Amino acid sequence: MSTPTNTEYLFLPGLARSTARMQMRDMKSYLRRVERFFERDDFKLQSEEDKHYWETLDSPNNDGEDWLLKMRRLKHESDYNLFLKSSLGMLYSSLDIALFNIARLVSEITKIDLNPKNYDPKRTKAAFSGDIGTYAKYLIDFHNIDWDDLRVDWMRIDGFRITRNYVIHQGGELESEQLKRFDKIAMTEEGLSRESSSITISAFYLNEMSDLINVFFDKLCKKLDQRVIPNPLIKIKNKTKSQKFILCYADKGKH
Repeated sequence: MSTPTNTEYLFLPGLARSTARMQMRDMKSYLRRVERFFERDDFKLQSEEDKHYWETLDSPNNDGEDWLLKMRRLKHESDYNLFLKSSLGMLYSSLDIALFNIARLVSEITKIDLNPKNYDPKRTKAAFSGDIGTYAKYLIDFHNIDWDDLRVDWMRIDGFRITRNYVIHQGGELESEQLKRFDKIAMTEEGLSRESSSITISAFYLNEMSDLINVFFDKLCKKLDQRVIPNPLIKIKNKTKSQKFILCYADKGKH
C-alpha cells in the first residue's frame, strides 16, 4: 500500500468540496425552478378567483364555475404538497450521495480504497443512524475527523433525516408515539410543523436545509487535509468477511 503524497492531500479539501457542490447545486436549482412555477400558477389561479368573485358578487348563481375553481385550487395545493414532499426526499438523497462520495474520495486518496458503505461501526449515539451516520462514523473512526464543531449542524441534519423517514415511509402521517419526537425537531425548524398527526413542510424549510447542508459540507471539507490518516486495526465488514487493516501513517492528530 503506497503512502499518499503531500500533493494529493493538498488538493483533497478542494476536491471534496467540488464533489459536494456539484451534487447540491443541481438540487438548489431544481427547488428554485419548480417553486417559481408554483408561484406563477398560484398567482394566475388567485387572479381568476378574484375575477370570479367580483363578477358573481351581485349574481351568485354560478355553481358550475365555483366548483371548477375549487377543484383547481385543491389540485394546486395537492400538487404543491407532493412537490414539497418529493423534494425533501430528493434533497436527502443528494445529501446521502454527496457524503458518501466524500468518504469514498478520502478512502481513495489515503490509498485504502474501501467502500464506506461496508463499514459496520459501533453506534453509541442515535445521532449516527442511517447510511449518512455510517459515512460520518467512517470519517470519524477511520480517518480521525473531529466532529465536535460539526455537532450542532449534524444534529439538525439528523432531524432532517428523521423527518424524511416519516415523510417517505409513512406519507407524513405520524404515529402517536412519534409526535413528541417530531415536535422536538419542529420546535427549532421554521417552516416545519404538523396539523394533528400530519407533517406540514414549507419551501422555506427545504431551502433552510439546503443551505445548512452546504454550510456543513464547507466545514467538513476544510478538515480533509494531511491529518486524514487511517487509524490502525479498524475492522471493515464486507459481504463475505471482516478484515483488519494495519496502517502506518505518521500524524495521528484529530482535526
